[in-house]
Amino acid sequence: EEIKDFMATRNEVLIRQLHSRGWYLGLPAPRLSRPSGEVARGADCHVLEGEGTVYVTLDGSDPRGDDGQPSDGARAFGIPLIERHSLLVSPSPARALVPQDASLGRDWMALAFDDRTWHAGQTGVGYEAKAGYEHLIGIDLRAWMHEKATTAYIRVPFQWKPTEGLPVFDELRLRMRFDDGFVAYLNGRQVVSVHAPSNLDWRSSATADHADDEAVQFVEFPFDSRPGVLRNGDNLLAIHGMDGDASSDFIITPELVGIRYRGAEPIKLEASGEGVTVTARCSRDGKWSPLTRSIFTFAEAK
Repeated sequence: EEIKDFMATRNEVLIRQLHSRGWYLGLPAPRLSRPSGEVARGADCHVLEGEGTVYVTLDGSDPRGDDGQPSDGARAFGIPLIERHSLLVSPSPARALVPQDASLGRDWMALAFDDRTWHAGQTGVGYEAKAGYEHLIGIDLRAWMHEKATTAYIRVPFQWKPTEGLPVFDELRLRMRFDDGFVAYLNGRQVVSVHAPSNLDWRSSATADHADDEAVQFVEFPFDSRPGVLRNGDNLLAIHGMDGDASSDFIITPELVGIRYRGAEPIKLEASGEGVTVTARCSRDGKWSPLTRSIFTFAEAK
């Protein structure tokens, strides 16, 4: 039965792969604003790309019915206009520390924490023992990390003032160059975690590698713009950066972007259970695209 279920999905995967290489000229699969992962209950998700009409279900079922028409549970969603507002760009002033014990706890994530004894400079933060990241490093931690430690604490302050007459952001996106993992906190609230162990401490290492050729590229991680996450005036992005074991380099370079969506209804990620599965296809002239599926679990603020 498992083999049967696996084979049933192979056509869709193959079509998506062929389309990405320009070898398939059919409809591409739609792209959503959020990848699978944890979200706040009631968070918004948008269709960012799609041709024809994009049909969506929220129960994991296929939006394409057995008769080739939209299923009874499918709804059509439009593609919004996207406004991007840079809140934090790199290089920006930052301070960093390689902790030597657990004495700081979570105090270092607070805006009012006194970091005057930390290493000062510009983002990115890291080191390079061979070659590759040296032109990206504004705070060099090689003397304290290489073959000695895998954790660095990073504090990046910035200011934001809302624009009169405009609503708050629909979404925030953390843009990161990273090798190999991190947990990011905005004003003390955890917002993004990548390649991080479930139990963090001052000696934590990344749970997976992020290849050097990928680590030099920014990756965007969306998260909810809940009330109080972004403050009028002074803000602090605190990052627990983690290197892998037996590494020769390390880099953390953050940026922050505010997003507003205009002109299209959002997909509301809400359900009575512990999560929701968003399934989407494009449809045009009786033809359907490959499937897009994102699985979201509801999480409380951390």
